[in-house]
Amino acid sequence: MTMMYIELATLVQEMMSALILNVVTFDTSDGQSAITALVGPVLESLCVWLATTHSYFPPDQLDRPVGDPDVAVGVHFPLHHTFVLILRAATCAPALMDAFQAAVNATLPHPASCDRVGAWHRLMLVRPLLRALVWDAQVHVNMWRRNGFGVINHSLNYGEPFYCFKLRDLDLLGVQYA
Repeated sequence: MTMMYIELATLVQEMMSALILNVVTFDTSDGQSAITALVGPVLESLCVWLATTHSYFPPDQLDRPVGDPDVAVGVHFPLHHTFVLILRAATCAPALMDAFQAAVNATLPHPASCDRVGAWHRLMLVRPLLRALVWDAQVHVNMWRRNGFGVINHSLNYGEPFYCFKLRDLDLLGVQYA
């Protein structure tokens, strides 16, 4: 079951990657408008996801713990990976990277703007990616041993070639961007 889930998640991610690269590469303008058009909806979807997992507001603005205790730990974050795929496509040219940064700043206020919610949302861009990397490290040092070989196999798929190019490397790129 785990392998089928990984294959399905990888297929969806490959389709998104091809779509993003084709849109950016074959845009009739210089690609900047495509980057801007792609980033906004992904970040707005991310905000909806934060709201559904009870993580929309920073912890100091709530009277309860942040997050939903029923959210499972995993390494597949389609919204985050789509965002990082757009980032990876934008690294082709400095002008595309500038357009990417401008689109992110337009959707999520920069932490220096004193908007605490926008700063929290920027933090939440990287938090699941870090969670996946930490989870993989914990599995490799046998901290998840009681969960059996399914978790170990899932971790090996996450961190070893062929899938590491599609999962772990995207997470690392997202952490580097953050």
